[in-house]
Amino acid sequence: MRSSFRRWGEGVVIDENELLAGVIHQGEITQWAGRPCQGFAFTAFDVFLVPFSFLWAGFAGMWNLLVWFADGGETPFAFGAFGLPFLIVGAYVSVGRLFHDRWLRKNTIYAVTNKRALAITKSVFGTKTKVVRLENASVSASISRNGRGTLTFGDAPAFDFTGFSYWLPSTGPGLKFFRVEEARALEELIARLQSR
Repeated sequence: MRSSFRRWGEGVVIDENELLAGVIHQGEITQWAGRPCQGFAFTAFDVFLVPFSFLWAGFAGMWNLLVWFADGGETPFAFGAFGLPFLIVGAYVSVGRLFHDRWLRKNTIYAVTNKRALAITKSVFGTKTKVVRLENASVSASISRNGRGTLTFGDAPAFDFTGFSYWLPSTGPGLKFFRVEEARALEELIARLQSR
């Protein structure tokens, strides 16, 4: 089975053909494959997340400094260790989440076949694949003036109960193609495939 597709995006770190070969079913033809935007990605929700994360990290850092060094280092270890998880979470939500999301997107490819839409993410824990059949899937698009956009398949829940999609914008429940190039052309391609 030979599939051809355009490479959109940058930072190719995995072999798309090898990754797609394991998930494309017999009789399917790859119509498009691409990647999410690379680099750091901010969303409108970061207007709230960034100040919150720095307040959290600042409070946790100050609390740990005071606990460990305020009385000349005589603080019991258990009391000092209590603040370390808060410090680690503070570091993650203020800076680490940006690197984590960037790494996830660097190792993600999207594909549209004549039957399905797929998002494949390769990590140290294995390969995670999200799949939506095109025949009955609703597709919503949020496209910016530069042509880059996010396509969401299915009805996105009003609230993500995992909470991670706020911290890691390229993740979340369901399938979405996060900030892909030429999103309008991709949306039209999917509409044509659905009308067959």
